[in-house]
This record gives sequence, structure tokens and C-alpha cells, in this order.
Amino acid sequence: MLREEFEKRTGFYPTLELYEIIEKHYSTMAVDKDKFCKRYKKNTDRLAEQIQLEADEVAWKREQRREEEKRKEIAAKEAEIKDLMNQVETLENQLEKELEWKPRGILSKMDQKKYEELKGSGGTKYFNEFEARAWIEKEFGFRRDLIQLITEQKIFEINKYNHLRQAGTVIRKPVYNATDWNYVRFDVRGFQYEVVNGQLEQYV
Repeated sequence: MLREEFEKRTGFYPTLELYEIIEKHYSTMAVDKDKFCKRYKKNTDRLAEQIQLEADEVAWKREQRREEEKRKEIAAKEAEIKDLMNQVETLENQLEKELEWKPRGILSKMDQKKYEELKGSGGTKYFNEFEARAWIEKEFGFRRDLIQLITEQKIFEINKYNHLRQAGTVIRKPVYNATDWNYVRFDVRGFQYEVVNGQLEQYV
């Protein structure tokens, strides 16, 4: 029986998948087209219901297969990504080794060891922001309202090509012990300055 014949006799318009099951049932029953279609319309002996249940089961199994294929595809993609990330990590490690990165410290005329020594020495005191600005204005002539203190400084590493990269930060507050033993870093209108033991340095 053709699909169009079934539709004309029943008034139902099944999907191609559903009609394949209808045709399978029709081919196993020793009745003509008209009798089969009447039984289907009236759901005699639950014929239409059984066909629909079978169609639903086929559709469910098909959907399960699709989901399984998707899961496998996703798993394959994740494995591929993981493999690529491992390759990237290996290359990065090789590049790291090739560039020979070494600690460079802070870009300063006073290394961290000297700063820690100054900070921990007897008689050394921390300048607060007001005191630091007033001292810089008095010693070096900068207007205090333009001075911005820099207390967080970058720690660098350097490679064999003398390229720098940031490796962290360190806090350096303004400290003062004597006219020739002190430290402060500050910014004035975009220009950075550092005072080390009473000597003013400018950084480009």
C-alpha cells in the first residue's frame, strides 16, 4: 500500500518514519487495504496505539543513538583539546628553558635587600602620605599637590635576550632614617622619580 493510499483512506498524514511502521504491520496482516485502514482509524485491537508505541520507541532509540554520537564526538574533541594543551605546555616549557629566564628584581637604584635593611634599621620611620609629599617638596622642589606616591612596584625576570617580564609585585613604602639613608618613589605628571639615600633619579 502506498503512503498516499493510506492517507486518502484514513485522513491521517503520518511522517515517513511512522508510515514505515504502518506499512510493516499492514504487510503482516492478511487483510486488504480498506479493512486495514478501517481498523487503524477505529484503533481496532489497539492497532493504531501499538503502531504509535512502536514508532515512539524507534524515535527514542534513534534519539539515544544521536545523543551517544554527540557524547562520543564531545569526548573526542575534549581529548583533542587536552592533547593540544599538553603540546602547548610542552612547547612553553621548552621555550621557558630556551630563554633562560632569571630573577631581575625591581627596577630601582636600591635593591630589595638594601631596602629591607633600611626598613628594619633602628631609627627608621615610615613616612605617611602627607609627610612624604612635604619632604619631597622641601628637598626637591616638586609641588606636593602633584606628587603621587608609588608604593607597589613590579618584580621582573630577565631572559638571555635582555627582555623583561613581570614576575610579581612588592610593597615599598617611603622610609626615612637620615638625610643620606632613605627611600621613596613617586610620580609627577606622568614622570616617575625615585629618591635613594637623598639622591633623586628619574625613570623614563
